[in-house]
Amino acid sequence: MYCTQGYLGDSPNCVGADASLRMLFDNLETKSKLQLADEVCSTTDEPDCVMHGPVLGEHQEKDAMIQKIKTSCLKGNNNPDYQLLPVLGCTLVAYQKRVIVPDSLRDDLINWYHLSLSHPGSERQYKTMRQVLYWPGMEADINKETKNCLVCKKARVHGGKQDYGLLPPRTLKTVNPFDSVHADLIGSYEDGYYGITMVDHATRWLEVGIQPDKVL
Repeated sequence: MYCTQGYLGDSPNCVGADASLRMLFDNLETKSKLQLADEVCSTTDEPDCVMHGPVLGEHQEKDAMIQKIKTSCLKGNNNPDYQLLPVLGCTLVAYQKRVIVPDSLRDDLINWYHLSLSHPGSERQYKTMRQVLYWPGMEADINKETKNCLVCKKARVHGGKQDYGLLPPRTLKTVNPFDSVHADLIGSYEDGYYGITMVDHATRWLEVGIQPDKVL
């Protein structure tokens, strides 16, 4: 979804882009967590990936507790917090619109997210995963696994995340429209969405849109 904002005039730094975008996205209604999960995992086409729908479904079929919940859902006498949801290309058992992860996949999913998010802290990883996934004790399991990550341990030994300074300045010589376009992200907003600005350097034309966080 993109919304054309218009011409910014001769502002040398286009600060209007940032201000306009914040006003717009503070009032936009974002998509549901279920839709976000569908969009995120539509990019996961590896048949053996732990976030691939059929893989989740296969492991749910082998989990006795999840199958008990599924049977209750089919009979219509289940807790309303539990649902059968068509998501990720199949029908999965969910709790409050979050896919229930069987015990057999939990460690693999934690490691998959940890690598995909470039080794985040346990709090950030938990907040990301809980948007679309659920199991009892998830936060404690994530905290345990991330603390044992060798890459993260080495980073802590060397003082944590390293700073590499600023990019060197450069002079832009733009003649034609859209020879050079500046893009920036703002967020994240509710349900993991970001605002994106795109400004043409020559004409100062501004466009803004919403960008889902594709890496969960």
